[in-house]
Amino acid sequence: MENTLARRRAKDRRRLFDRKRLLINVPLFVMFIPIIAYFLVFRYIPMLGLVIAFKDYNFTDGIWGSPWVGLDHFKLLFSNPNMQNILRNTFILSLLQIVVGFPFPILTALLIHEARKLWFKKTVQTAVFVPHFLNWVIVGQIVITIFSQQTGIVNTVVEALFGEPYAFLYNEGSWISIFVG
Repeated sequence: MENTLARRRAKDRRRLFDRKRLLINVPLFVMFIPIIAYFLVFRYIPMLGLVIAFKDYNFTDGIWGSPWVGLDHFKLLFSNPNMQNILRNTFILSLLQIVVGFPFPILTALLIHEARKLWFKKTVQTAVFVPHFLNWVIVGQIVITIFSQQTGIVNTVVEALFGEPYAFLYNEGSWISIFVG
């Protein structure tokens, strides 16, 4: 009898302690609510759209009304004879972006920091950061304008020097260099 009574009191003390601890941390929980909302709204709810990969989606029926096709889209994708080249190119471009994209910003920051002329620092800094504020469609159009075979600025110079333009955007080596650059 005494033993069960002691256990009940210990259990009541633990419950009381947990309630006190909870009440003390309520402000922290309240401050955590926006973080939970952010992850729910921008990270987890959009994952519901991944179901499109398994449906024959059409705009009028919407995501939930479109017919279910299962793994048919994946079978079609992986039965494509070019799939091996597609995967290889994807891995190569991703690896190049990691290899170039990691040290290059650090080196650029160090070089800008070591420049003595303030006007040069500001000019280079602006030129480096402007593409980050532009849409990828705009950046792509700028690249096409610069390297276009018919009217590109670079090809105009190449044609003046060598008599024949070079297809920068159609050759694998030069295209990879342009993409990474």
